[in-house]
Formats: sequence, C-alpha cells, structure tokens
Amino acid sequence: MTNEYLLDRNYHQYTDVEEFKNYELINCVAYEMAVRNSDVLILSLIWNILSKNISLTKKLEKFILKRKKNFNFLNNKENIFEDINLKSVVQEKLKDTYFFNIESNEKWINYYNFSPVQNLKFNSFNESNNNLEKNSHSYNYIECHSQRNIHTGFQVETSLSFIHTIEADKKDFSFHEVKRSIKTNFSRPVIKASMNFSKLSSLEDINFALPEKELVSYILHLKKEFDKNNSLLPTLSEITLEKHYEIEDINNFNSIDWADCFFIYDYYQKSTFSINETAKYLQEIFNKYHGIKINKLKFEIKKGESKTKYIPFDFYIENKDRFLKQNRIINDYYSISTIKSRYKLMQIFIENLGYKTLIGG
Repeated sequence: MTNEYLLDRNYHQYTDVEEFKNYELINCVAYEMAVRNSDVLILSLIWNILSKNISLTKKLEKFILKRKKNFNFLNNKENIFEDINLKSVVQEKLKDTYFFNIESNEKWINYYNFSPVQNLKFNSFNESNNNLEKNSHSYNYIECHSQRNIHTGFQVETSLSFIHTIEADKKDFSFHEVKRSIKTNFSRPVIKASMNFSKLSSLEDINFALPEKELVSYILHLKKEFDKNNSLLPTLSEITLEKHYEIEDINNFNSIDWADCFFIYDYYQKSTFSINETAKYLQEIFNKYHGIKINKLKFEIKKGESKTKYIPFDFYIENKDRFLKQNRIINDYYSISTIKSRYKLMQIFIENLGYKTLIGG
C-alpha cells in the first residue's frame, strides 16, 4: 500500500464527530449525514448565492448547473442565481424534504472538504462563543425584555413582559409576565422532521427544583412507554399508514464509530479504485489511527477485563516477529467486510435520506 492517502483521519471534520456528547450524538450524526447529501449541498449553495453570502464563480456555476436537473422546480427557471423569490422556495424545500434548516448555520458550506466553497479559515463549526444575549423592544403599552443564556448542551430563554395601562385619576398600573424555556445547544444544529413525520413534542410542567432521581425517573418512564408503543406520538405518515423501509440497528455505535463511518463514506466518494481496493486503503488507515487488536497472554489478563487489547500500529510493526513467536492472534481494527458494510449503511443514511429515520422521520 501507499502512504499517500486521499483523506486524513485526523482532519477536524472527523475528530469533531468524536467529541459529540452522548446526549447530542444522534442529532449531530443526522446533521453530518444531511450535509453530505448532494441535494442538500446544491440547494444550500443556491440559497447562499441568493443571500449574497458567497460569490458565484464560473466553476461554482458549472458545478451547480450540472446537478440542478435533479430538481423539477428549478428546471423551468431561466436564471436561478438572480431570482430572489427562489430563496424562500429553496429554504422550504430544504426543510420539508430534507429536514434541514439552512438558517441554523448557513456557513456550513465553508467548513467541509467535500464542499466546492470550502474555506480553510473556518477551523470551528460554530463561530460565535457568546454565552449571553439580551434583547429589548417596546410596542405601544407593551415593553418586553428577553435574555438567552447559552450553556454546554442547552440554552435558557427568559422573557419578561410589562403591560402599562393608564386610567383616569389613577396611577399607572403594570402587569408583568415571565416565560422560561430550555432549548438545545448542540455541537450541530438540530435536525427537525417536518410536521408530517415529526415525533417532536413539548414537555410541560417539568419542575427542575425536584430531586434529580425523580426527574430522571420520569423521563425514563416516558421513554420506556414510547419505545413500547411509538404510536403514542403518531405522525401524519403513520396516521395515513405510510410505510418506511427498516434500517440496521446502530444503537451501539459511539462517537468514534460514527467518525469512522463518515471517513469511510467520504473516502469512497473520492476514491477511483474498486470497492475492495479502497477498503484495503481504509483498513490500513484505521490500523494506523486506532491500532492493532491482539489477544492478551495469560499473565496479562485480569479478572473482569477483556482478553484482547489494542496496541499502537508502530509498536506492532516493531514487535511483529515477537508477537508471532508468542502465537498471538492479530486482527485489523476493521475487517474488509466491515468497512464495505459500513459504506453501504452510510449510503442508505445519506443518499437515500435514511438519516431522517434516526430522528423519527
């Protein structure tokens, strides 16, 4: 094999995925899948051009026009890059068909290496680090103040409204109302199903002054009941008896597994080699990145521990002969069949919009 690879597993768009927390994992993974869908990319590029966020070069124009035939609503347009009314149409198409809100982070197209307008200056997906935002406005006798506090994983929005009334021979009277809500603040924007498919529901009357054990117990109870009967929150598609294809159970995947899956998919997209040959390159890359799996000797095995371990690739190469003499069982980090299977899985999630099923669509 060769040391000249098409992609680097250490690149930030893969190490970012490794950092996704458990409470945000599936949403962020679904977002990473959505941005890799070719239709989402083309529509996002058009929206950004119409919004004047990026310039239309001849190369970019050719890239888009070559692929716009996939969209019937664009084919009868003479100049899609100057029709400002098309902006809202594209935005709604992204939301309804792809569950993708372009306004949540319109500059995502500058971040990824599969985008034709990648900007290497974008080292971080989320540019803003402000953890406190305030806003005030008045309308006639109503005065409103709002504040958003941003924390790791969530944000708290608080609004305070004053209604001033003036009555004859009486002093001003002020009535105030306080509203609070907690929303997500994940590493990636939230992927929301359209109302036809959504399992999203508001959760009322949650009192955070209650003991942690009671709150967690209640949430777990709701989740357990929902898992037993998904129709507790029926979608329009379920009401109309529309059926969706089933996908492989990926509940045991962690953030590193998903990062590897995205790397596999992106690598295959760039590769000009056969499926098997590409899998061999990927196998070598993962061995160098994660290490080699070997069985432990008897004296190395401690009670309750695994009988195998991973060792750095360079250490394995230096001690390969010794390991063979010890009759160690040596395995690659991923088998060729696993790599090919993961690629097919990612094709379903990305190209066939299977990611929508991950978030209840």
